[in-house]
Amino acid sequence: MTINIIKLPKLGKIKYARTREIEGRIISATVRKNPSGKYFIAINTECEINELSKTNSEIGIDLGLADFAILSDGTKIPNMHFSKQLEQKLKREKRKLSHRQLIAKKRVWKDPNKTWDQCMNYRKQKIKVAKLYERINHCKNDGSSLKSVK
Repeated sequence: MTINIIKLPKLGKIKYARTREIEGRIISATVRKNPSGKYFIAINTECEINELSKTNSEIGIDLGLADFAILSDGTKIPNMHFSKQLEQKLKREKRKLSHRQLIAKKRVWKDPNKTWDQCMNYRKQKIKVAKLYERINHCKNDGSSLKSVK
């Protein structure tokens, strides 16, 4: 394995974006494809775990719906409300997808040789909705991870 290339048995050498160094012996690698068309690789390794020193301090955390978390000392961490723009955009794009699905269904019904994959407008709109879902998911994960680190 060189700097941004990994060799997989059935696929050969593949370039990838490295987010962190690979430590230890590689056990397995899983390649998956998102609905939006992006590929990801998860690499499992075997390495030694260093134990952390004990601090002898305790804290209680209550996760909820109204507030993201309430700590045992009374500190409230508010819930992140994501923009209504993304929700409205998702609503509009899903409406377009539904309309294009009806058109594709009619075309497939008329021509028995045609499949759903050949209806390009439907396929493009499906990818657009998947990318929007992915964007919303990234916003939620980013917000919750930023708050949980505090």
